[in-house]
Amino acid sequence: MKAVVLNLVRRPERLSRFMAWNGGHDLDFQVVAAVDGAGMDRAGLMAEGLLDRDNAMFSDGALGNALSHRAQWQAVVAEGASRLICEDDACLHGGLTHLLPGLARVLDRADILFLGYNTNAPLALTLPEGMVMESYFGWQNESSDFHAAFAASARRAKPALHPVRAVWGTIAYVVSPAGAQRLLTWCFPLSVRRGRIRFAQARRHVRPRALDGMINLALQGGHAQGVACLPPLALSPNDASDVVTAFPCP
Repeated sequence: MKAVVLNLVRRPERLSRFMAWNGGHDLDFQVVAAVDGAGMDRAGLMAEGLLDRDNAMFSDGALGNALSHRAQWQAVVAEGASRLICEDDACLHGGLTHLLPGLARVLDRADILFLGYNTNAPLALTLPEGMVMESYFGWQNESSDFHAAFAASARRAKPALHPVRAVWGTIAYVVSPAGAQRLLTWCFPLSVRRGRIRFAQARRHVRPRALDGMINLALQGGHAQGVACLPPLALSPNDASDVVTAFPCP
C-alpha cells in the first residue's frame, strides 16, 4: 500500500519530526508538498466549484488542508488503489505496520479507515446493538517523550473497529478508491450551508469549518461510510496553533 505524508515546504521541522517518529515503520513514505493556503485565490476556488460563496469560516489553513487531501483522493481514484494518507504531525503506533494489512480489509465494506484523530475533540462511534458513544479523551501521564514512546511501542495493540459518526482531524487514514470518489463528490464545494454536524448526547450542532467537518456531514448523511480504530493507532500533539478542525477545541 502506498503511504504519503503531507508537508508544507516551509515547515521542514515538522517533516523531520514525522520521520523521527515514524521512520522505524516498514513504510516507504512519499513526501508530498501540501497546498499552502496563504493568500489563497478564493474567487478562483469558487469559480472551480470547490468553495461556496459563503466561506469566511474557512481559514486559509483549512483551504490548503482541504485541497491537499483532495489531490490525494484524486490520485487514489486515478490509480484504483487504497492509500495511507498522513499529515506531518501524525505519530503512528509502533505496531501499526503489522496491523495495517488486516485493518485495511475493512475497506471492503467501508470507504475510509481512521487510524487516528484529534483527541482534544469528541469522538462519536456506533457500537454493537446500535448504541452510540460520544466521548472525550484524557491523559493519565503525558510526558514530553510521550509520542516518541508511542511510536516505538512494542505493545501488541488490539484496536476495535467501529462505525464512526463524528471524528475530527485528518491526521492518518486509509481511503479506498470508491471512498475517495464519494468524498470528492460530497465534500466539495466546501460550504457551511451543507448542514450541521450533530452531537446527540451534547444536544449540540456545529457547522463545518474545515474538511473534517465536511467529511462528518458525509458520514452522518449516509453519503460515505467510515470506521475508526479505538484506541487510536495514530496521535497528534494537538497543537492549537496547527490543528485545522471544524470543532471548537476546548
